[in-house]
Amino acid sequence: FPKSDKASVKKPPSPCKCCGGELHWDKECPHWPLYELRTRQGVMYAGVRSPAEETLYGHAYDFRLNQMSRSSYEPKAKQALSVSARTRSPAPQVEDVEDEFHAWYRSTPKAEMYLHEDIGATDPAKSAYVDGANSRVHLAGPPPSDEVFRVIPRRSVAAGYASYGVSVLSGRGRVGSLLDRATNLLFDSGASISLISERFLKSLKCPPKLRQGMRIEITQLTSDAPSISGYVVVPIYIQGEDGVWIEFRAELYVIPSMTVDVLLGEDFMLLHELNVLRSLDEGTKVLVGMTGKTFKATSLSKDTEAARVDKPAMRSYRQALHSGALRAFADVLIPAETTVTVPIAGDLQQGREWFVERHLIPNLDDSFLVVPNALLSTCTSATSSQADAGDIARTCFVQVSNPTTIPRMLRTGTLVGYAKDPSKLLDKPKDEEELAQMENAARTLAALV
Repeated sequence: FPKSDKASVKKPPSPCKCCGGELHWDKECPHWPLYELRTRQGVMYAGVRSPAEETLYGHAYDFRLNQMSRSSYEPKAKQALSVSARTRSPAPQVEDVEDEFHAWYRSTPKAEMYLHEDIGATDPAKSAYVDGANSRVHLAGPPPSDEVFRVIPRRSVAAGYASYGVSVLSGRGRVGSLLDRATNLLFDSGASISLISERFLKSLKCPPKLRQGMRIEITQLTSDAPSISGYVVVPIYIQGEDGVWIEFRAELYVIPSMTVDVLLGEDFMLLHELNVLRSLDEGTKVLVGMTGKTFKATSLSKDTEAARVDKPAMRSYRQALHSGALRAFADVLIPAETTVTVPIAGDLQQGREWFVERHLIPNLDDSFLVVPNALLSTCTSATSSQADAGDIARTCFVQVSNPTTIPRMLRTGTLVGYAKDPSKLLDKPKDEEELAQMENAARTLAALV
């Protein structure tokens, strides 16, 4: 480059490597931008100084710039001090200035519906800790309380006969295939394993292969300790309430000389999450887990149950029928705060009178239906062609009051009271004078009613 006559404030330690001028520094040379561009492009290369000299030159130039920067502030500081000495600075004031973003955001239109989004990733370790804490709180349960909730029984039975007529829950189904005959499937939550009779297993059209499992001893199933032949894995089909066949896979241990065909224990019900839903009005049904499928379940059939009832129990049951129990003969809706005549049935023989003592019929809550004292006439009508002892063959009527503020449904078969001999329970006049007094009292009460 041609030599430049530009002069710096302070003379450099060596000539300019761009033009060779001795009065200015390299970076203050007019040709420095073009020199730096051509050097990067590789067009030219100058080796005026050695690397060590180049390093010293750069340090010297940086030191000169620092000196110039510091000296440039000194006069201004002195001038500022002189100005501040002559004038009084105003008192500082603080003013809130709205951010431009908030003003813009307030002016923009807003949506009427909001979409919730998960902004930012959650920490898996923290989420696991929170979930674990929540689960522990759930397991802890509610705090202890002294409050007692009393459950009212849904049905009334004679004293000492609460378990009569109640047997193991059973459902009709097929074992092995849909071509096999239907049988009773007993659901027994008191048994830990499921069992099948060896005789019934051999009667299947295609008996499954017998397998050897863990060693198990079963007691209180037959008269003697039975020996287990092994176990089988078979499908079990039960028809649901919607008509669709529900298939289960069951592991059944084979027991010789078992009195029932199939007994499904707690292992089967827990494996398939079977939930029993009981209702005296609608009957019992079994819900299959979260599938929404249900099937009907009842007590054992009459033939199977009759074989399990001994003669002393049957005699006691017949005596209970003659105890004078009266039950509702039909479903009757009793409006709120109303008394309704309800047809009843019981072992009421003609030719005599009966006294019904007041009785309380429990509802689902803590309320009751009330049956007042009543005398039943001997003139009853037969509801069937037979009137054998033990049959509910004759009907009569009693008054049932509903003192609650909501209607109540009295179901067929509900116990409404007991018919007793009035000569043994009611007061009898000793003479004619006492009879007249009792008649006058009765007429007075009748006039008040």
